[in-house]
Amino acid sequence: MQSRGKLSTSDGVSSTYSAKNSIQPYGGISVAYHVTPMLSITAKGNFSRVKYGVDGEYDTATVQLWSVGVSVQF
Repeated sequence: MQSRGKLSTSDGVSSTYSAKNSIQPYGGISVAYHVTPMLSITAKGNFSRVKYGVDGEYDTATVQLWSVGVSVQF
């Protein structure tokens, strides 16, 4: 997955902006519990990394997205 990291700083007089596109690993997991044949409870997690920084010095941060839901099938 291609991600874009952005960093903006300002001290009131001047500002700095930097952006970096990079390809990072992306993964996910999902589980569901069927309460009835038509109703289920779901939980999902997605994981990736993003690079950010200024003047050629970049750092990496982990991004985690979590969700819980209810699914009804007709």
